[in-house]
Amino acid sequence: MLEVVCIGQDSSLFQICDGELYGIVEIDEQRRTSPWRDLALLSHPAVAAYLGDWLSRHGILAGSPHPPRLRWPSAEDRSSASRWI
Repeated sequence: MLEVVCIGQDSSLFQICDGELYGIVEIDEQRRTSPWRDLALLSHPAVAAYLGDWLSRHGILAGSPHPPRLRWPSAEDRSSASRWI
């Protein structure tokens, strides 16, 4: 199960965590709508599966400094299911 949490003042950053590994997803300012819609988008099963795979390859242990960042447009381009959301 993947946990997605909105962080930051401008609501463009989301922390993703699988309980062990974590990383940051950054929503491009031009793609940003509202934190709730972005959160729903990132939580969609097809997108969450993509993010979980990315996290398993690039994530770092929870609590570690400088987590890896994934810019949303690049993730969206690679996740065909996200185009339909």
